[in-house]
Amino acid sequence: MENKISCFCGSRVTGLCCAAILALGICAAPPASHALVSFGQVRVIDPIGQPSDSETDFDPRITAVGGGVWVAAWASRNTLGGTIGPDFDILFVRSTDDGATWSSPSALNTDAAADGGSDNDFRPDLAAGSDGVVVASWSIIASSVIARSVDGGSTWSAPLLIGPSGVERSVVTDGAGTWIAIWESRDDLGGTIGSDDDILYSRSIDNGISWSAVAVLNSDAATDGPNSGDTDPELATDGSGTWVATWLGGISSSFDNGATWTAPVVPSPFGGTFGYPSIGSDGAGKWLLIWASDRTDTSGTGSDYDLFIITSTDGGLTWSAPEALDPDAVSDPSGGGSELTPTLVRGEAGAWYVISSSNANFGGVKFDRDFMINRSVDNGVTWTSKAVLNTSADKDVPRGGFVDTDHERSIAYDGVSKWVVAWESTFAYEGKLDGDRDVLFATSSDDCPAAPTPACRSTLASKKSRLKIKDHRKGNDALDWKWKGSATSLADFDDPVGGTDYVLCVYDDVGGVSRLIAEQDIPGGETCKKGAACWTARAGVGFDYKDSASDHGGVKTARLAAGTDGKTKLSMKAKGPFVAPPRLPLEQSPSVVVELHNLDSGTCWSASYSANDRNDPKVFKATSD
Repeated sequence: MENKISCFCGSRVTGLCCAAILALGICAAPPASHALVSFGQVRVIDPIGQPSDSETDFDPRITAVGGGVWVAAWASRNTLGGTIGPDFDILFVRSTDDGATWSSPSALNTDAAADGGSDNDFRPDLAAGSDGVVVASWSIIASSVIARSVDGGSTWSAPLLIGPSGVERSVVTDGAGTWIAIWESRDDLGGTIGSDDDILYSRSIDNGISWSAVAVLNSDAATDGPNSGDTDPELATDGSGTWVATWLGGISSSFDNGATWTAPVVPSPFGGTFGYPSIGSDGAGKWLLIWASDRTDTSGTGSDYDLFIITSTDGGLTWSAPEALDPDAVSDPSGGGSELTPTLVRGEAGAWYVISSSNANFGGVKFDRDFMINRSVDNGVTWTSKAVLNTSADKDVPRGGFVDTDHERSIAYDGVSKWVVAWESTFAYEGKLDGDRDVLFATSSDDCPAAPTPACRSTLASKKSRLKIKDHRKGNDALDWKWKGSATSLADFDDPVGGTDYVLCVYDDVGGVSRLIAEQDIPGGETCKKGAACWTARAGVGFDYKDSASDHGGVKTARLAAGTDGKTKLSMKAKGPFVAPPRLPLEQSPSVVVELHNLDSGTCWSASYSANDRNDPKVFKATSD
């Protein structure tokens, strides 16, 4: 199972704790936009991950430091040209340009060259706090250690022992100097607890410089028996002194910054198997807990694994009744694929994401494991149906009896607009890798404004724009938009062939308040199928975009055609498993608004829809006012 590290309020999520209080959406100032994540092209994070690289790279973790700086770390047997030993060590890379490029790998554990050929370092975690402090934690055979960086991950301290070895772990900071590391371990702490799996922790209150003696977090550790199954721990904080830990065996809360913990509770009824928990806080009193289960009771979700959600408003002491998260959970067949290892991610302004591993045959994505994403824009009350996150999913199909598997992902958010997800994969990546385990990544930006832009160019007349959204819930989703309106010159489009990015933004009014519900990115300057440019120029007219292989997301085609008033034509069509449509039906109270933005100049084109031809759980269709 995989686990990630958090800053503030999302488990398995790493993010920047900037301005001393920011972490995954807890901000003093209003956000620039909702975080409607749409990931683009999959790439290799490790520059030496080439066909000659046969060493295993696994368990990647990633975090945002701020100012465009990101750090990723993983366990590897790569000797870095013979400069370190052949055992597993922790390697790391840095990006200073928001993930566009990465440094060559270096050893994070400073004893990598001298720690012996069998002194394996594995299961790293990584998190960034404020002022450039980054903490990594991992296991070494019989020990759990941490290392600290004070320069944004450029250099690292020697490993510091914090307790006995363990497997799954989570490290979290509140961004104000308190850090807690928790992990599962079978160490009996000198005979004071059982030798079954229990949850241990260590705490720092001086920004990671010193750490407390190891202690047991689950208070029943001495009496819970050999089959208690206390594994897969996750941890989150609201940034105001309350922390909640969850693991396969229960949930425990702390209301004094981790100094003491409540007795474990297991919300009832869970039903089926309770596993792979992920937890987060909105920083305003609400806690969300997601897990995967094969429960077959009154939920009606069948015997496959589906995702379930419960919420708490009292710091994790009591919880709501479980509900299936995905709208497809009841209708998908029991043998149609399982969603496992969910990762809960908080964005901005009530936006949440759940990323899970799935082997569903979904929209042309075959039965190997890929990543699905569900989205909520109302603070976890309702969720969209799942879409595919990694755009390599329909390309990494089983080959010669070998299954391309993507797993152990880690996602990070810089608290402003940028996201990076990294994972280990056996995908040969179009022949560039040899099929051993390597680290891949993809990036996303929050490019849409939080609300519609009044200054956008309009359609000038009614019924000059059409919008159609399909949520087929089997991967055959679509978003189709056409527009005709205000005069636009060729120069207004700038140069998408050379690098001008575009984004389509969809807003739904809920009680008169606009809410961003969909974002489709159309990147400039990229190459698509067979290395051809995605954008092509039409002399004297405009530009066409074509990405038939969906290398950069859900958008298949787009057209920008200049003209006088009423003659300018714009269009965009997204289709397939990467579209991630909004939850239908739309509220449309009173309107739905669609805008296309030129991200270089800020020029935008808009249409409003106050009526519809169809608005139900599968299709929204409308012509403009």
